[in-house]
Amino acid sequence: MIVKNEEDNLRRALESVQGISDELVIVDTGSTDRTVAIAQEHGARVLHEAWSDDYAAARNVGVEAARGDFILYIDADEELRKEDRSALRTTLESGRYDVVILDIVSPIGDSDKTNTVQYPRVFRRYDDARFRYRLHEQIWESIAHHQPRVLSSEFRILHHGYALSGEAYRNKCERNLALASRIVEAEPDNGFYLYHVGLGHLTLGRSEEGIRWLEKARRAGYDAPGCLNALAQAHQDQGRSEEAVELFRESTRCCSSQHHAWAALGDLYLKKQDYAEAETAFGRGLDVGRSEIHNDLAQLASVLWMKRGMAQLMMKDAATAASSLRRALELQLPDSEKRAVAERYLALAIKLGSGQM
Repeated sequence: MIVKNEEDNLRRALESVQGISDELVIVDTGSTDRTVAIAQEHGARVLHEAWSDDYAAARNVGVEAARGDFILYIDADEELRKEDRSALRTTLESGRYDVVILDIVSPIGDSDKTNTVQYPRVFRRYDDARFRYRLHEQIWESIAHHQPRVLSSEFRILHHGYALSGEAYRNKCERNLALASRIVEAEPDNGFYLYHVGLGHLTLGRSEEGIRWLEKARRAGYDAPGCLNALAQAHQDQGRSEEAVELFRESTRCCSSQHHAWAALGDLYLKKQDYAEAETAFGRGLDVGRSEIHNDLAQLASVLWMKRGMAQLMMKDAATAASSLRRALELQLPDSEKRAVAERYLALAIKLGSGQM
């Protein structure tokens, strides 16, 4: 963890990883409040590093000091979800994975909306594992050559940094966009930062401008799934479903272990009434990590089962549809409205299967 003047947030972050971590390594970049004292109260080893406008450099000080087999990195304004803590440790102790991708869930402004992105927040401590990029630092590029075994999980980190009032939230987004834009001025062919300029415009509601920058990132060779998914979602929001389908398909070809991309692709096919393709997409989403009990109990899995059942019913496969819908109801559907939908479609499947329709 890298911190500076985080006395209001740090205690929550550290308590969220107690019991699953063997050591806490914190890199302080110049705090003048009680941040260091709070870290030490929680048993953390605190390293001091002058801030150099380089997040990767600061993060790497902590990586080089770490001693464990795995590294989990979080920020002070984040917390590991309580119900995931023991399951995450059990997953690592199984020895089956070298990298775990987590959902980072951020409340947006002072609304009820959230934004979810996926990042490899847990990775094996390879000797050459180092973060890259001074803004929006990334670990994957330095460890990909090890061909790590990756789990695309639904463990969650809750990010509170954007739970701000409307004006404060917009100001933070504008600040991040300005930082990325300055880097692009100096490095106009840097696809990674072209991507983040595009994301900044999308976050601020400038859809067409965001799409333009994301396309620039692709032309610069940055075809990461995150870029493709953001571009697909932007086209979908503008009513261009065909473009969205092609981009989500390209993203899943690039990386097949993406629950959310398969779910989004299935939704698009469902709206197009292409039920066979929808059923396949929802099935592929369920296939990701099916061996992990945690995933089968997750809310997203329950919704995928429900929608898969809906597609199967539209294909007149009543028995299979009923089985899928029952599976959805056994799991944790996220709200009563979705449960009512699943129950209604299950009743229709039973009726169709009995020859009453």
